[in-house]
Amino acid sequence: MTDNLTENKNVRASVSDQLLTSAPPSNTPARASGLFSRAAIGLFGLSFFERTAFFTLKYLLILIFVDQMGMGAEYGAIVLGAAITTQYLLYSVSGVLSDRFLGLRATLALGVLLIAPAYLALAVALDNTETATDGSFIKTVLFFTLAMQLCAVGLVRLSGFNLVKQTLSEDDPRSEKLYVLYYWVESIGALMASICAGTFVQRFGWTPVFGTLVIGMMGSAAMVHFNRHQLLMPSASVTHKNRIAIAAVSSVLLITGAFFLLSTPAAAGIAILAVAVGVVVYIYRNKESFRAPKQREFLFAFSIVTIASLLFNALQEQQWSSLVLFADRAVDRTAFGITLHPSHFQSIVPVMLVLLGPVIATLLDKRQFDSASTRLSGLLRKLSVAFGLMTMCFVVLFASTFFTGADQKIHFTWLTIALVLAGPAELFIYPIAFNAITSNVPTKLAGTMSGIHFTCYAGAGFASGALASLAGGVPSEQGLEAVVLNYREFLGLVSSIGVVFVLICIGASLLFAAGKFSNRLNET
Repeated sequence: MTDNLTENKNVRASVSDQLLTSAPPSNTPARASGLFSRAAIGLFGLSFFERTAFFTLKYLLILIFVDQMGMGAEYGAIVLGAAITTQYLLYSVSGVLSDRFLGLRATLALGVLLIAPAYLALAVALDNTETATDGSFIKTVLFFTLAMQLCAVGLVRLSGFNLVKQTLSEDDPRSEKLYVLYYWVESIGALMASICAGTFVQRFGWTPVFGTLVIGMMGSAAMVHFNRHQLLMPSASVTHKNRIAIAAVSSVLLITGAFFLLSTPAAAGIAILAVAVGVVVYIYRNKESFRAPKQREFLFAFSIVTIASLLFNALQEQQWSSLVLFADRAVDRTAFGITLHPSHFQSIVPVMLVLLGPVIATLLDKRQFDSASTRLSGLLRKLSVAFGLMTMCFVVLFASTFFTGADQKIHFTWLTIALVLAGPAELFIYPIAFNAITSNVPTKLAGTMSGIHFTCYAGAGFASGALASLAGGVPSEQGLEAVVLNYREFLGLVSSIGVVFVLICIGASLLFAAGKFSNRLNET
């Protein structure tokens, strides 16, 4: 009798083991053996066209504010900072909408439905800024269409980069490589944007350029939709009818809020403080989701990359604000008898990303570290490389102010060398951050935590605008020598900030390597 019972237990245990190790149920979508599925290709295509449109606008926005709208360099930089702040504040809202109400696929669909009219309306507004007789009216129209575009971008980008992870099986070791390649495609879009901003928009206007890019976005989104069975997604918790109502109401509220922040830049700073408090409260209320060692490691990695990305972003955003004005005012842009547009220099960083993206993806450390401390130490080492390269960019520009030509202008080769250094810096932070905030995250908090990460960039946007306003403190009328001297002080300040960040990353990496936080990580 005892032998029979023992035999029955062994049989049940064997069956249980087989069930645990068997293939997923038939209703679970089959995972593609290759790195790319059709859904992934659609997401990559959507990212390419969306980033091209986004950066085409971003490369020229400071010049639109200062030259076409007559805002002045200081106020224009502050408004641009408010726009960046608004963009990142919207990510958190998009994350909550995705997790609680819409789901990632529906959030992507809402963003795509908003992004087409947003860019087309924005194109019409931009094409008429110079001919408009009522400056206040065209400013209102521009801010409203810009608010709509920022909302759409937040919805599309947050859901899109989260869905990239869903094209691979859970714990697939190729995820970091996929994100580097995803960022590589974004970089190609940023490179194409430089051509669009510096050449196509100048020749053909905004409407033909944005119209073409919108067609590309819609085609890529259709490819994702018709291959949605290839995405590993949890079941929706809200009915289809309710999702439509929530999407409609959310769109109105988001656009209204974005318009308010653009029109009142000071309110963006208050909003950042409110969101910061909300983030702390949200994580505390969901602390039970971070009890397991893997989730605790995620929280550490999330905090590290979010703080690092915020600080890095405040420096990087200077490329589209203070450095655009620097190129416009203080740099001799004549090459081989051709005067380059300031936005043409924005192609340098994307070129470096396109060239180096696949190389760095191949060289990324594939070792399986045996502890969370060593993994986090390696993460901080990569971040220190990013800060080091970005700091060198500003050090080169600072040095350039001591070598002006006979006309008191700085030769364009200095700016070229600086931006060449800034390019690879991004590959050591943003793809790494994308992977860190989507690995080991509690499933029910995936969209929200991603939104929180991007929302923290809002602080960087606000800081970058305030920082860039220092570079515009001396008007051109005071003479080129005074302008260059002002930029020397500004670039020296930014370089000093970068050095401090490098030292912080290196110091924290050494602390993790020494196992100073092992107990907090619950390592065994």
